[in-house]
Amino acid sequence: MNTQAPFFPAKPVLKLPSRIEGGGSGAGGAVPAACPPFTEELAAFREREANLRAYEERLRAGQAQLDARMGAPLGSGSPFARSSSSSPFTGAGDAGLEAAWNKFHRAHALLEADQRHLRDERMALHETEKQLRQREDGVASREAELAERERVLVEKKPARVASARDASAVERLTTAPFRMAKSIFKAAE
Repeated sequence: MNTQAPFFPAKPVLKLPSRIEGGGSGAGGAVPAACPPFTEELAAFREREANLRAYEERLRAGQAQLDARMGAPLGSGSPFARSSSSSPFTGAGDAGLEAAWNKFHRAHALLEADQRHLRDERMALHETEKQLRQREDGVASREAELAERERVLVEKKPARVASARDASAVERLTTAPFRMAKSIFKAAE
């Protein structure tokens, strides 16, 4: 894939090739009289071309005037960039103005540093939130899995074993002989 932008000349050539070859009534690519829609379109295209050329000339003249007033060439860069002269608005070198510009440039540098720091903190916070959400999802899935296992175990467990475990140790010791006798006498019957 071609990633470069195509080069366009400063003054574009806006000539339209003739779509009709030969068979013309005039010489040199004249449009035949049998195609009035093409002649109307061609006239409209030529009028647009003339308007665009005039507009381009007005823009170039306006840009040249702006460049002459500002005294800066095209593409001078950031409006906050330091001027090549020590004091941009005075010729003699006003110390107060120079100090004010230095303060401005220092404040601008501090603002940019704070913006970078804030952006880095915001990115770190987003990463931390993402990790927390992942951990929360993992804990929730483990809790659901554990609850399901507990439910399955409770369903499989016999009722006698559950009640025996629920009883205290003293109750189990005192009732054990009676339960044993009960089971022996039931088996004899």
